[in-house]
Amino acid sequence: MKRLFTNIILFAVTISAFGQQTFGIKINAGISYLKTERVTYPPMPETQKFYSVFSGQGGLTYSYSFNSKFQIGTELLYSQIEGKEVLNGLSGVLTNNAFISDGHYEIDTYRHIYYLGLPIYVGYNFNRLNINLGIQGNFKLGGSSHWNTNSIYNNGATDSYESESKKLDLNNLDYGLRFGVFYKLNEKYSIETNYYHGLSDIVNGGLISGSPVWSVQQLTVGIKYTLFEL
Repeated sequence: MKRLFTNIILFAVTISAFGQQTFGIKINAGISYLKTERVTYPPMPETQKFYSVFSGQGGLTYSYSFNSKFQIGTELLYSQIEGKEVLNGLSGVLTNNAFISDGHYEIDTYRHIYYLGLPIYVGYNFNRLNINLGIQGNFKLGGSSHWNTNSIYNNGATDSYESESKKLDLNNLDYGLRFGVFYKLNEKYSIETNYYHGLSDIVNGGLISGSPVWSVQQLTVGIKYTLFEL
């Protein structure tokens, strides 16, 4: 046991001698794209469109550089994902497999998801520029949504209402790929761009046939501040 602890201490000293550890904080702003496809059976005469919405993230950063070229890093982030969906369709009834329309409607839905993000990446330094690639896990903290519905009927009548939900039924974990580009301005400040592409269906029970399929994408630009180095 004593020999094991000795080896661990020697390994830590070796890493400190040949590498550099950096601790910092970051704040980024950008856009997120929340694709919220839904499946109806039988198919309904409706279309969905999805829009990018302002979003952001911020938190703590850690990186370890060695050989002045390679870098591994991780972060602990609070990430906010925003999404907008516009659903247009025909209202009416389905009788004997024939759809009879009495008007059309539009539903504008805004969704908000809050995550604790944990990316891990490997990067390569080109002088002041660092290009990195990794994976990221997002752990759900909460979510909500609100929507506006407007209907116009063939007889000229109209109807509209607003509603909201304080909870989104989502999986606790989202995961995907993360790509980043950092540019070092000086010893304290760096500019960074990150792109996250989710690979999982975040709807709870989303693997069931006919259920919704939701996925997350986010692009942010921001600044990172180095607190201290070891």
